[in-house]
Amino acid sequence: MKIILELKQTADGSYTLYNSELNEHYHSIHGANTESLHVFIQNGLAYLLPKILLLIK
Repeated sequence: MKIILELKQTADGSYTLYNSELNEHYHSIHGANTESLHVFIQNGLAYLLPKILLLIK
């Protein structure tokens, strides 16, 4: 079985791979910047920041 991947441009201009056989993108279709903000800032830093501030106090 040969997997065919296509390079697709996302909403922010970055690129992701698309597997047409599975109808699946490998990363967010909104773009790398949006995905990074969601993963690392909204779900990472935003979770840890209050805990860090408590430790500083």
